[in-house]
Parts: sequence; structure tokens; C-alpha cells
Amino acid sequence: MMELSPDKYIKELSRSPRPLYILLGASEYLIEKDGIEPLLETLSPPDTRDFNLEILDGADQNAERIVNAAETFPVMAQRRVVVVKRAHLMSPQGWKVLAGLFENPPKSATVAFAFAGAKKELPKPLLKAAREAALVTFGSLKGRSAARWLKERAQQRGKRLTQEAAELILLLVGERPSLMAEELEKCLMFAGEKESVGAQEVEAVVGDVRLHDVFELTRLVAQRDGAGAVDVLRRLVMAGEEPTAMLGLLTWQLRMIWLAREHLDNRVTREELGSLIRPSWKVKEYLRQAEGFTLEELAEGFGTLLCAEMALKSTTIPPAQVLESAVLRLCRSAS
Repeated sequence: MMELSPDKYIKELSRSPRPLYILLGASEYLIEKDGIEPLLETLSPPDTRDFNLEILDGADQNAERIVNAAETFPVMAQRRVVVVKRAHLMSPQGWKVLAGLFENPPKSATVAFAFAGAKKELPKPLLKAAREAALVTFGSLKGRSAARWLKERAQQRGKRLTQEAAELILLLVGERPSLMAEELEKCLMFAGEKESVGAQEVEAVVGDVRLHDVFELTRLVAQRDGAGAVDVLRRLVMAGEEPTAMLGLLTWQLRMIWLAREHLDNRVTREELGSLIRPSWKVKEYLRQAEGFTLEELAEGFGTLLCAEMALKSTTIPPAQVLESAVLRLCRSAS
């Protein structure tokens, strides 16, 4: 079974689609948006879709229906399209029933199994699929890949999303694909006929609700209020914030406070500061918080957050404990 990148998968659909695809990834949203939707747009024309498209659910445990759908001849079209969502919920017995389909997929259909999970979790019948099959993995969106995904989706809509705007969306809503797409859509609609969508549009639409607690957290750190800072941190964790996302937000905050501190030390003009700080409406707040730090203390803070990031990736210490320790160290380093 061949493995394809998402980009090669999209190109292949329009040229020479395979009879069988396994769409794999940790995010069902990404599989839907970047895997299933392009498949339907390319291979299932609206005028014949009622006759030649079948969307099934693996949770229904009806493997025989999947086989029958794949083996049914298309009507007024070159091929049928069968999509099995949530294939990871199918039973071992169901996968056995489908073994024949994987070994000898029909040429008159394209069957796609959407599987939320890791490659090692794929059932054996899938791993033994015919050479004509392809595995497409939709990786998680982190950092640069998340910003690139946002920019590409905007481009598909005929808009140019600036790098700054993409980073600001990630700052405000985190690296959660469904929320990223939702907020991007709002920004594109707000931009109207403008071809370029920048940080100003994001600031106007997304707002600063998510940043409130993070600003409060860094304010308490600057005041060396360890107990208060930990309370805010626990509230964020209880609200479902991911530890890596929290570290990203804190690092962003320190970076903005660093710029504000450079202004206070006469290293950056107020005009330069206004063009560098994001979100721009928080300049005064960043300046107030910068009064509680020196550049040396901020540099030490970056080191603390880097150590916390490494601990999250390489130790079994509970993430909340890692974050609390980092925040307390930040409080001790603030003047």
C-alpha cells in the first residue's frame, strides 16, 4: 500500500484516482475538510451524486453494506464514491468481512475509509490492502504548519492571509482546526472585497476574550503573585486549554513584554512599538506589565518556558504540574 502526502492526494484525485483510500489522522475535522471534501468535490459531481455517492458510518457495524455499495455499478458516471466515516469504530469482525474488498477493490468505485487514530492502530486487513490502495495521513497542525494551513485555506477563497494575521488567529483560538477554520471564516467575511486579510481584521473579529486570563496571568507574574498566578493557570487548564498551547501563549506574551521593555529602555520608539506589538490594542497593557521585568529577567523567563516545553515532551510529570512549576519560577524571576 502506497503512502501519499495530502498535497499529492489532492493532485491524484483530479488525474487518476485510486479505488481505495485510507484517510488517517488524529483530527476527524482535518480528515473531513482536507480528505473527504476534496474527494467529493472532485469525484462526485452534484448532478449524479444522488445515484453514485454513499456515505456510511463505521459505528453502524454494517460491513456488508459497505461491500455492496462498492460493488454497485455507477449510473451515468465513470465511478461510484463510497465514504466510510469513523471507520475506527468498526468491529474486528467487520474488518474481516471487508478483507476481500481490500485485496481486490472494484475498478468502478473509489472507497475511502476515514480512520481517526495512528498508523499502528490500523487493523490488519487495511494494512494488507492491495497495491492500488493509498494511505493518506493528515498530521496535527502545530506552529508553522498551522499558520500555513490557515493561509492556504484563505487562498482557496481568493484571499491573502498575512503571516501576522495567521499567527494572531492561532494566538487567540489555539491550534484547534475547527476553531481555526471558524474564526478564519469570520475574518474572510469581515474583509469583504479586500484581497488581503491582516492582523487588523483578525483583531476586529476574533477579539480578546481568550487573552483575558493570559494577560491576568502575566500581570500576576509581574507582581510576583505566585498563588494568584497558579489560580489563573488552573482555571485555564480546567477550561480545556492544552499545555503546549498555554506555553505558546506565555511565550508570545513574554515576547510582547520584551518589546515593551525595550521601549521603556529607549531601545525602540513608540512608533516602532506600535507596529510590532500584537494585538495592537494591548500596547498600554504590555507597557504596564513590562515595568515589572528587566530584559535579563525576561531572557531567564524564556529559558524557563523552554525547559517546560522540553519537560512536557520528554517526561511523565503531569502537564499541569510542569506548567505550575514554570509559572512559579517566572514569579520568582520577576522584579
